[in-house]
Amino acid sequence: MRIYAIRARDLTADHLDAWSQLQESVTTYASPFFRPEFTTLAASVWDRVYVGILEEHGMPVGFFPFERHFMGTGRPVTAMVSDCQGAIVRHDVNWSARHLLEGCQIARMEFNHLLVSQQPWAGSHSRLGRSLTIDLSDGYAAYVKSRDEAGSVLKRLERQYRQFEREVGPIQIEFDVRDGASLEWVIEQKSRQCVE
Repeated sequence: MRIYAIRARDLTADHLDAWSQLQESVTTYASPFFRPEFTTLAASVWDRVYVGILEEHGMPVGFFPFERHFMGTGRPVTAMVSDCQGAIVRHDVNWSARHLLEGCQIARMEFNHLLVSQQPWAGSHSRLGRSLTIDLSDGYAAYVKSRDEAGSVLKRLERQYRQFEREVGPIQIEFDVRDGASLEWVIEQKSRQCVE
């Protein structure tokens, strides 16, 4: 097996197609954080984004997105946001974490949401924990129904959402808002809530 790393922005169309097909064929990799688009988007912003490529007989059989940091340290792509991390490798491929890191020319890898099912990393964990996931494979309506049957608070949240829109106005989600008026409004609303 040949393992090497290239900058994510240098992935070819063939690499991206092979990655997509592999990611879509294994349910363990269903997270959008394992999509090649997620990695290439991060690579459009940061030069430190690389992808380890695992090849057998000249064909890619695995991909390992990571960020290259100081002193030979690797970290998952956008580790602070990504809650699903690891190597995307065909299930019948025998690989080792040590050879993967050597091929990618990184001395160590710091994960914070590594898939526990990735056996090549076994024994390297400092701690294990549960990650929350939502199974939407049967659609959102089926998910809500299953949660309602389990005594979830989703229906109450949906009612509160509609009530908020009636009383305050349409809800709009914006990322990275830096306007002080919005922050002041949130503080005022939370203060009012604490008094009541």
